[in-house]
Amino acid sequence: MRLKVRIDVNSPLKKEMTVRTLGGAWITSKFKYERLGTFCFLCGVLGHTDKPCAKLYDVEEDDGVREWSNDLKPESCKGEVNTVITWL
Repeated sequence: MRLKVRIDVNSPLKKEMTVRTLGGAWITSKFKYERLGTFCFLCGVLGHTDKPCAKLYDVEEDDGVREWSNDLKPESCKGEVNTVITWL
């Protein structure tokens, strides 16, 4: 499913959300974002990168671990029939 939404760029992007299907089952839907632009993989906010991030200055030593990864970007889905991806 592909959706066009309005998001608050001052808040971290959501990676996933648990939703209830019409049958009543709970599933986790992972989000993909097109046209991300400048994005911080440390704090998840648009508009800056990891290096000038204020969160980086709060830690004593940078271990290189980031909460967000390139998994937020969509893959090419041409020719794939049964791919379940929620794009935002």
